[in-house]
Amino acid sequence: MSPVCFNTAPYVLTGATPSGGTWSGPGVTGSNFSPANAGVGIHTISYSYTAANACSNSASTPLQVLTPPVVSLASLN
Repeated sequence: MSPVCFNTAPYVLTGATPSGGTWSGPGVTGSNFSPANAGVGIHTISYSYTAANACSNSASTPLQVLTPPVVSLASLN
């Protein structure tokens, strides 16, 4: 997963198969990821799936949340 900025809006996690599994990790709610809730740093995001035969497996990937730049504006006349 590509790094995201702390102030990026929450978004839906995609790319895992088979469908119907469960996402987990810091900042993850359901299938949504919130960089602000996760916080700045490198986090492990996981996807778990249990098949009809009760066998399960999971995969994980790091996701980096970056600090946004500090921007200031001098007073305008």
